[in-house]
Amino acid sequence: MRSLDAGDLAAHGRGGLAARGHRTRTHLAVCPRCREADADTASLAQLLRAAPLVELERPVAIAYPRHVRKKVVRRAAAGILVAAGLAAAGLGVTTLTDSGPKHPSSALGFRDLHEQRQFVRAELIRLEPQSVFTVETAPRFAGHGLL
Repeated sequence: MRSLDAGDLAAHGRGGLAARGHRTRTHLAVCPRCREADADTASLAQLLRAAPLVELERPVAIAYPRHVRKKVVRRAAAGILVAAGLAAAGLGVTTLTDSGPKHPSSALGFRDLHEQRQFVRAELIRLEPQSVFTVETAPRFAGHGLL
């Protein structure tokens, strides 16, 4: 016969070892020590379930081992360093390239004042409607008196 393992012992929470399966029932039928342990554990589980819940005086705090905390801190620090390096590289590339405007006050990058004026005129023409209103007037009676 085989001995009981930890998986079999965990079955106490689900109705005892007898509810586990054919092989376990067969083992309990021939092993008085395991049958007694099964009965003791089942009665203890029943007592624990029937007992009222105890209120804790303070919340449960889970302390992580130092090596786990160090690993988390190292990974966070590495991530921050990578992000800072990428930001610095992006800033360096932006600063070193000469594709920006020549005049610092010009947001659109005009070469000179003439080019800027041409742009403004073109935008005015594009944005303003070019409609011409004609009004029909009566014929002129220049030199004729109205009597």
